[in-house]
Amino acid sequence: MSRKPTYSAEFKADLVLEYLSSTESVRGFAHRNHLSEWTFQKWLDKWRVHGLSGLITKESNTSYSKEFKRTVVTEHLSGKSLRVLMAEYKLQSTSLISSWVRQYNKAKNMAEKPTRKRDRTLARKTTQNERVKIAQQVIDGVYGYQEAADAYNVTYQMVYGWVRKLKAGGPEALVDRRGKAKAVAEQSAEDKLKQENRELRKRVRELEVAEALLKKIREIQRREDR
Repeated sequence: MSRKPTYSAEFKADLVLEYLSSTESVRGFAHRNHLSEWTFQKWLDKWRVHGLSGLITKESNTSYSKEFKRTVVTEHLSGKSLRVLMAEYKLQSTSLISSWVRQYNKAKNMAEKPTRKRDRTLARKTTQNERVKIAQQVIDGVYGYQEAADAYNVTYQMVYGWVRKLKAGGPEALVDRRGKAKAVAEQSAEDKLKQENRELRKRVRELEVAEALLKKIREIQRREDR
């Protein structure tokens, strides 16, 4: 198994400064330098909050009280993003907050002690914004799949599908298109033929109605002419 590569603080700082003086996107710059977008974004966040010291790998972790962790977790669950909280409280990384949230959710789920498995039919309806939020939190490491399902009263399968769609197609991929007609470009040849047949039958019916109406009008006119 290959080891995770390590980078010096100087190397990270050089790349951050190069990026800040460029017009490239985070994704494009990261890929050009053979880094994942997530890794380079993490370096940027640390630089913006802590400067060069934020890019130095620390061997020991700072100790935080339970009250402090609970405050940060509560603010995140109330809507504040991981990056905002990291900057506001001068924390080392967003992954640190994510670990606190996971611990909080695990303790909460154990305290609730569910007595039966979640029934797929009990999962509630969700909006696109909710689906994006839930999937992004799983991607960010705030929740595991089952933790997210339990926290938002949906199923594991739903969360798993949303994460896959968000990674593959972005937020637009999580629009609920059930019950909507397929776009013409997405229709198969058979679908198009069926659609054309339906339209043709509709036109025939409209023509038959029009002809019957015209016939009726002519009959009335003939009676009036007598």
